[in-house]
Amino acid sequence: MTTYSDVMAFLTNLGLGDGLDSFPDRIRIQKVVYLLKQFGADLNFGYTWYIRGPYSPSLTRTLFNPTEGDISTERELSSEELKIVNEVRNFLGGDFYSFEGMELIASLVYLIKHGPSKGLSSRAKISRFLNEQKPQYSSIQIDQAWDKIAKSKKWNAFLARLE
Repeated sequence: MTTYSDVMAFLTNLGLGDGLDSFPDRIRIQKVVYLLKQFGADLNFGYTWYIRGPYSPSLTRTLFNPTEGDISTERELSSEELKIVNEVRNFLGGDFYSFEGMELIASLVYLIKHGPSKGLSSRAKISRFLNEQKPQYSSIQIDQAWDKIAKSKKWNAFLARLE
């Protein structure tokens, strides 16, 4: 079971340990934890599609209802976990500082992985779905996010499944 101190160790190393106050901060944390998990962090939260993309109710519960003992427990990340933190930060680049950019990238990764099982079996279908669900993002922004994901080669197996 992933605890509050587990999540906070990752968030603190990313400089996001104090970011639970505003709505954009909470979106950013949901998305960065999703991406940390995609890069191999042992954060056992399930995600589903929601208005702002991948969302984990269990992550929200963990962050907003920690146990007394969990709050007082500090945990250091292992060298492997620190490597994951750096990989995520490097992957995101400038989007790390933008909750909108992080939302778009995490949403696209989620749809690349899970979209085919919901009939979103091609880049065109996923892009169209994203345009409908998130009209605040232009086609150019979506294409840039696709390029970033493809360039990383992290999700090549999932990209290869698309028509």
